Amino acid sequence: MYTGRVGFISYVSGERFAFAGPSQAENQWTVPCKAFHAQDIVGHFLVKLKPSAAVNGFELARDSDGQVILSSTVQGFVSPKNEIVKYGPLWVLHDDDGLVPVMFGDVQCAYEDVPCCSLSDISTPRSIMSN
Repeated sequence: MYTGRVGFISYVSGERFAFAGPSQAENQWTVPCKAFHAQDIVGHFLVKLKPSAAVNGFELARDSDGQVILSSTVQGFVSPKNEIVKYGPLWVLHDDDGLVPVMFGDVQCAYEDVPCCSLSDISTPRSIMSN
């Protein structure tokens, strides 16, 4: 159930992840969705979670040396329309369970290949404030 906070789930594997710092066991490893945007998290690492009966259903996953397991860098999120999103509010990306699907690693966004158009031949009215 959606609570105004969102968690992160791998789009490929279905594993749960948390944004270190704002996500804590006390808040079910979620972040307030209106306080964070996609661009705040893209390019950062998330910490992997593992199922646990002890702490709100999940705890930090650790390797054999006791180190917290990090994800690859976050490259984007998957919208409900299956589009890769790198910018904008998280609250429009979550599912019914309050989870936002995450894409890790080398992900290309379709809109990045669109060239910018030149506006040099377009005339605009003079500003009232110009000298």
